[in-house]
Amino acid sequence: YVWDLNKIDDALDVYKNGLKEIPDSSELHVDICEVFYRRKDFKQIIDNANKALELDKDIKGAHNYLGLVYRDEAKVDDAIKEFKAEIEIEINPDYYPYERLGFLFSEKKDYKEAIFYYKKAIELGSTLGCAYNNLAWYSILENSEIDKTVDWATKAIELDPSHHGHIGV
Repeated sequence: YVWDLNKIDDALDVYKNGLKEIPDSSELHVDICEVFYRRKDFKQIIDNANKALELDKDIKGAHNYLGLVYRDEAKVDDAIKEFKAEIEIEINPDYYPYERLGFLFSEKKDYKEAIFYYKKAIELGSTLGCAYNNLAWYSILENSEIDKTVDWATKAIELDPSHHGHIGV
């Protein structure tokens, strides 16, 4: 339901009914955050993510949604804290929090950290052209691994042709 934007209200009803039946379900509190994120209802995301963490401090996804809210509100340090917390609790973390941390550290102009997190995202399977594109750019800015810059830029273009010309490849 949630992925079909025309059925957001239906998804919300399903999750609300689920929470009536199982109010202490940390999973449902995290799942409903996706609906609220699509609606940009940040207060509901914060309430539900915090409730999920209150019920289960190791629930996957709650810190991610808090990080997304703080990122969207330009609270960079808070977002970084939440994405790092998400990584800490995941047994097999995926690449999303690493990509988001790469972006956030670039916002802080801490390109060395941005490079670290983009590399980790790629290592974990990121197929976003922007991860490769940003890695190439920040490597130039940091004057590090220049020999790999063309490869990263080329990969960015392969994954997303809109990156063509961003670094002159």
